[in-house]
Amino acid sequence: MVLSGTVPTALEAFTSLMRLSVGGPLIGLIIGAFASYVLGFILNDPLSEITTTLIVGYGSFIVAESTGLHASGVLAMVVAGLYMSFYGKYRGREGGREGGMEGGIEGGRDLSPCLTWFPMVSVF
Repeated sequence: MVLSGTVPTALEAFTSLMRLSVGGPLIGLIIGAFASYVLGFILNDPLSEITTTLIVGYGSFIVAESTGLHASGVLAMVVAGLYMSFYGKYRGREGGREGGMEGGIEGGRDLSPCLTWFPMVSVF
C-alpha cells in the first residue's frame, strides 16, 4: 500500500493489524497443537522429537508467511513454541521427562546424533 504510493484507509490499516496479530498466533496455535499430538506417539526417540520440534518452529513461520493470509510468521512461531512447552509430550506426567531428561538431553548423548544427522540430511 504505502510502497505503491497509496495511503491506506483506517479500515485497511485495522484489517492489516488484525491479520498480522491474530492470524499468526492462530496458525501457531493450530500447528503447535498438532505437533504436540504427534509427539505423544513418539516413544523414546530423541532424534524424532528434536526433528519434529525444529520442523514446527520453521514450519509455522513458513506457513504463516506464505499463505494467502500473509500473517505474522514470528508470532506464529512464538505461539507454536509456547503451546508445545506448556502442553507438550511431557506435560502433566508424574515423573516429568522420562529417561533423565530433567538435566538436559541425557548429558549430550542424545544431542550428538542430532548434530551429526542434520548436516548429513542437508547435504543429501
